[in-house]
This record gives sequence, C-alpha cells and structure tokens, in this order.
Amino acid sequence: MTEADTLLALQDMDFAILRAKKKLEKIPEQDRIMVIRGKRKEVSKKADQIADLRQNCELEITKFQYEASLLRDKIASMQTQLDETTDYRVVAGLSKDMEGGVKRQERIGFEISNLYDRLEKIEEVEKQVTE
Repeated sequence: MTEADTLLALQDMDFAILRAKKKLEKIPEQDRIMVIRGKRKEVSKKADQIADLRQNCELEITKFQYEASLLRDKIASMQTQLDETTDYRVVAGLSKDMEGGVKRQERIGFEISNLYDRLEKIEEVEKQVTE
C-alpha cells in the first residue's frame, strides 16, 4: 500500500466517523441523552457542594469540641485555685471567671447540638443524592 492509498483510507475513515456522528445527532434519543447528561452534571455538582457542607460542619464541630475541652480544663484549674485560696477578692474574681466559663460552655454545647442537627440533615440529603 502506498502513502497515497494510506491517506485515502484514513480520509475514508474520517468521513465514516463524520457520517456516524451525523446519524447519532439525528436519532430522537439523543435529546434525552443530552438532558440526562446535563442532569447528571447537576447532581454531581450538588454532591460536591454537599460534601463541602459536610466537611465544613464536621470542622466546626471539631473546633467547638476542642474549645469545650479547653474550657473544661480552664474551669478545673480555676476550681483548684479556688479551693486553695482564702482571699475573698481572689475568690470573687475566680467565681466570676468560672461563671463566664460555664456560660460559654453552655453556648458551645448549644452550638454543637445545632451543628449535629445540621449534619444529620446534610447526611439525609447526601443519601438522597447517592440514590
């Protein structure tokens, strides 16, 4: 086979591919296929967004849990100082600081609870998307 024959054979193959593409464009199912592909892309984007939301929510929960842990340690330290001192000014100051810490701990608990509720909803939507 000569070079010219090879090039003609390649050209025939290119034309056959073009004809096949034209036939594919003309079939009625092509529109449905394109719609399905578009919806698949949308679902994929939504799944990515849901994964990002889940990750952010989990990070926030971790952050609040870490802060709650630090607060527990701080309150325990203040309680130890409170037990060791007899000066009423120090006792009053530590008591006030402890009250603030306890209030913050309650707020953190509330935030963590809300975040777990939010995470539960995200997981429900995530299940729907995977189905």
